[in-house]
Order: sequence, then C-alpha cells, then structure tokens
Amino acid sequence: MRHGVFSVTKSLGAAVALLRLAQTYGDQVFDVKLKDYVSVTAAHDGWEQVTFGDALNMATGIGDHWPQREPNYPFVDEETPKLIQGFLIGARTAQDKLAVAFSYGRYPWGPGHVLRYNSTHTFVLAAAMDRFLKRQVGPHAHLWEMVVAEVFQPLGIFHAPMRHTQEADGGRGIPHLLHGLYPTIDDLAKLTTLLQHGGRHQGRQLLSATKLAEALYRTEARGLPTAWENRFGQGRYHRSFWSMPYRTATGCVFQIPFMAGVGGNVMVLLPNGLSAFRVADGGHYDLDAMVRAGEAIRPFPCPAGSAEAPPSRQLLRANDLQALFAGHTLDAHGGHRFPFYDLGPVHLYLACAMKLIDGMGVIPTGSIREPASRWG
Repeated sequence: MRHGVFSVTKSLGAAVALLRLAQTYGDQVFDVKLKDYVSVTAAHDGWEQVTFGDALNMATGIGDHWPQREPNYPFVDEETPKLIQGFLIGARTAQDKLAVAFSYGRYPWGPGHVLRYNSTHTFVLAAAMDRFLKRQVGPHAHLWEMVVAEVFQPLGIFHAPMRHTQEADGGRGIPHLLHGLYPTIDDLAKLTTLLQHGGRHQGRQLLSATKLAEALYRTEARGLPTAWENRFGQGRYHRSFWSMPYRTATGCVFQIPFMAGVGGNVMVLLPNGLSAFRVADGGHYDLDAMVRAGEAIRPFPCPAGSAEAPPSRQLLRANDLQALFAGHTLDAHGGHRFPFYDLGPVHLYLACAMKLIDGMGVIPTGSIREPASRWG
C-alpha cells in the first residue's frame, strides 16, 4: 500500500536529490546560486545570493509576512491563500509555479539567517536542480529519473511515484519535491536505513556523507531555530530535517532528526540506529513515545562530551501514588504545526478513581478529568 507523506517528500525527495548531486559533482553544489539555473522574475534582488543549500534550509530571506526576526513565526508564509490556492492548486505548469514563487517579497535580513518555511522555495530548488543536471548530462536528463535510477533502485525500490508539473506539451514536468512522494512502508524502511548508514549501501556511497551528516545533526552544524521548544531545549531545522532535543536519564544529550508531513506523518532517525515512523492523517505529531520506545529497544549511545547532569526531580509521595493511572491524554493549545513544540499552555489530565486535594490527600470522585499540572 502506498501512502501520501506530504512534506516528508522535502527530505526523501528534495534533500536526497541534492545529496546525490553533491556526491556526484561535489559538495560545492550546495553553494550554487539558484539564479544561475532558473529565470528569476521577482521585482527585487532578494534572490541574488540564494543558494541551493539556502532553499533546502528554508532560509532564503524571501517572503511576504512578518518582516521581523523576533519573535519568529516560521509558517507565516506557508498556510496562506497564495500558497494553497495559488501555488498548490491553481498553478499546474512549472512556469506558473515559478511565477507564484517569485511573486513574494524580500525580507531585510537576506538568505541563511532566519527559518521561514515556504513550500514554493522547495519547488524553485527542484527546478534549479533539474536544470543543473541537464547542463551536466544533457537536455534529456530528468532529475527524478536520476534519483530513482541512482539512489532508489540500488536499494530495491523500483517504482517511486512522484507528482510532477503538468506541461501544455504533454512532456515530463518538474518533480514537485515539496510533496507528492507516495512510498510504501518497505520503501520508508529502506530509505531511512540508507540515511542511518550515512548514505552508504552495500559498499557504495550513494549520498554525500559530509552533507548528510550535517543534515542529521551529527556534526557541529545545527541549522536554524524553529522558535519552539520542548522540555529539553530548542528545536532546529537543517537541510529539510527537523530536530528535537532529548536527554536520557543518564544525562546524554541528543538533537534527534526527523521528517514531518502534514496530517501526522513522522519519520524519526534515532541515535541508536533505529528508525521509527508513523504514517497517519489524524494530525498527531507527538514524538516522545516514538523516541522512548526506540530507546527501550536499544539504549542510545552517549556521544563523547555530551553527558549533562540530569535536572533534580521532586519525588512524589506515597499518597500521590495512590492515584493509579487508568489512562491519560496530552492536550496542547495554541496554533502550531508540530505539536511537540508548544506555543501555548499544556495541560496534563489524569483519569483516575481518586482526586488530589492540594497534594495533601485524595478523596474518591468516581470518573473525573482533572488537571494535575504540578506533575507536568
């Protein structure tokens, strides 16, 4: 069965394509300027210095809304009528999609400084990579055919549907790469294994090892802050991969990379070599259970110098533990794309047979749903 994984395509499509180009033609491909491979029609010079790497990082310095760095709202240009109705639905050809992409204004800070998630930028990158490949190989080269032949097929993935633009002449269009990949669970297992192995498969280096290590937060490169935090620290975005900080009970600290797509599609690359993924449409993005389950199967190896003393915790008293948990739910309030990063208060509710009274004792209440925020 095939699944629509939406923006996971930015990682397994756009990032994999650029990492393959880097492996073939050198890591300097990340520093190539987009304007040298697409005809920029913007009414400003904001695209002059934007590189392939900037577009993959969602850090082009291009956008219409909220021209302030702090506080940052990374999705301010993403969920808008221009992008949804104008770009995703209305624009069918590559020329039409590029026209929408280049209709955005410019921010005052330029490329490489601030995360502003905008799917049109991934398409500009796709068009530029396709043109780059054609200049290297010839006019009949096609970016997605290259990715399938040189990356997917060696893994045993022989059919990889990808949405393309619809051209008036009926020709093969540009792969979207921002969404539109329809993998099977087996495909996801093979691709995440390739990423976990540093882009190497059966002795062959398929993807740039250096740039992939950066993307997976295995170097000092950490990308840009997402403006959201969890209890361990700040989330980041780099080379199309999100990340969440995590600290084990022994104090080992990790920045765990993951891919995410709307609906609740999440693929996590754990530091013990395991990968966990959820294909869903229920809007549930919580990673904590996936990370903890993976750690329970195989402990995370502590990187040298990463151990920190765990924070002190207040022990619960015996009468606290008398309230046996029949179930629980986490409910986060506030508009956000990936709910493990909270933009509003989080309330922990316990369904139990007893009700806590100011932490001093319990009384029977029957079926209740009461806040227990002091345990949060």
